[in-house]
Amino acid sequence: MSDVILCRDNLVMGVNRPGHPDFDTYTVQNGDQIGSTTYTPTKTQNPSVPAGNSYNCFMLTQSDGTQAFLQWSPDDPRWQDLLKPMATVVRGIGSPGPNTLKEGDRYTLRAGGNPLGLTWDVYRDGQPCTTFSCLVPGNPPRPE
Repeated sequence: MSDVILCRDNLVMGVNRPGHPDFDTYTVQNGDQIGSTTYTPTKTQNPSVPAGNSYNCFMLTQSDGTQAFLQWSPDDPRWQDLLKPMATVVRGIGSPGPNTLKEGDRYTLRAGGNPLGLTWDVYRDGQPCTTFSCLVPGNPPRPE
């Protein structure tokens, strides 16, 4: 079964570390928590994500509270229904490094395999900078 591209050119909306206002680089690690939720900003911090709308968001979290927020919009809405309640962990880090996320990075999200997995291919200034993956809990059937 070949990979299917769920969405292209999605935005890393932001990264943060509690108590560190100048924090700007999230380093993806195996074991980082990944959750899927809906985000409704109360003020516009990025023109691509204006306040007043709701957005699908993947949230990566490390044990020290460091977080990254990745907006996504699947080409096929059935993927949204399948992945919205997701909670899992990063299970693979790819090449090339440095395996970091920064606000403004863009990414493509792919799904494939059995069990079903997701892979994020992240780009900074048009150049690959991070690839990471996870398994989708419960191994649900992928929409065809």
